[in-house]
Amino acid sequence: MLFVNRPVLFRITALGAYGVGFLFYALALKRIELYVAYPVMVAVTVLELFAFNSWLGDLPSMRATSGAAFLIVGVWLLYSAQGKPV
Repeated sequence: MLFVNRPVLFRITALGAYGVGFLFYALALKRIELYVAYPVMVAVTVLELFAFNSWLGDLPSMRATSGAAFLIVGVWLLYSAQGKPV
């Protein structure tokens, strides 16, 4: 029987979830434009960060919060210039 400690199991699960997410993103790009899909992907990532932390009953770190803020501001700067991506 294979015994795997929890941190390794979490990492393997995270890599699997990343792979599945990438496949869904690739499928989505076949149906919708990138200028729609990318902001949605970033928003979902930020929501996941806060949802996972609230599920654990914890607050996200200042580093994670500022990273999420940079993502949101970056997407806003790219896509709000003229209503279309540059």
